[in-house]
Amino acid sequence: MSVITVRKYLASLIEKGLVNTELSPTHLLNDSSLRSCFTLPNEVFLLKLLPSVFIVYAYLLYCEDRRTYQCHPSYNTISSVTHLAVNTVMKSVSILAERQLIAVEQTRYLDHWGMKWIGNNCYTILPIAGAVERFYQRQFRQLEMNTAKSNPAKERTA
Repeated sequence: MSVITVRKYLASLIEKGLVNTELSPTHLLNDSSLRSCFTLPNEVFLLKLLPSVFIVYAYLLYCEDRRTYQCHPSYNTISSVTHLAVNTVMKSVSILAERQLIAVEQTRYLDHWGMKWIGNNCYTILPIAGAVERFYQRQFRQLEMNTAKSNPAKERTA
């Protein structure tokens, strides 16, 4: 993530009042009025996520119910909070699901007339250890493929 991107998102968080520039990190940890903080697993930085995917993942972690690991924000809500286009949010969600950081389930509900409607997706945050393990397995397979491709070329030149 570039410095410009970090500054842009940090400015957005400050504007929304989610980050206070006057408090040091130790004040943030001790302030009982800031109980709505959430943690972001350190391992997420190893996964080389695109900035948009990273922001969507962070927002889903922010929204999740800590007991059920689920949340239900709409694409429009995620878009408005993260300042990403709805299409970008949809692509980011599909990448997160593909990398098995989240599980996505469509919900349905009945209105008061008995009509069936599609509701917001239900996102379940999955344990990050599995996603990190799969990431390393993909990298290892890619390294093996690259090595296999380069070996025949070395034999021909020798």
